[in-house]
Amino acid sequence: MAQVTCTRCGQTGEQLPRPPLGGARGQVIQARTCTACWSEWLQTSANLINHYGLQVAVPADRQQLYVVMAEFLKLPEVAPTQPVDAPALADPTVEGTPPAAQ
Repeated sequence: MAQVTCTRCGQTGEQLPRPPLGGARGQVIQARTCTACWSEWLQTSANLINHYGLQVAVPADRQQLYVVMAEFLKLPEVAPTQPVDAPALADPTVEGTPPAAQ
């Protein structure tokens, strides 16, 4: 298994076998977080979800968890990508896109 120098604990440890999340955020986590710190985050995130009643299906709650996760793991904040369930913004320069709601 590959080794990684973890940004949270500063130790060299086992790298996650695959990105735990999709996109750039998952790639950053895999490249900079050891398995031990990721396990700690999973427990901490479960505690946060239960304590605050967060619903990971709600985009605002999920984004809040991503911010806390970046702080916990001492990672740079990765710009969020547009969620799949978000409505696409109208682009008047692209033929066939619906006009923006006013």
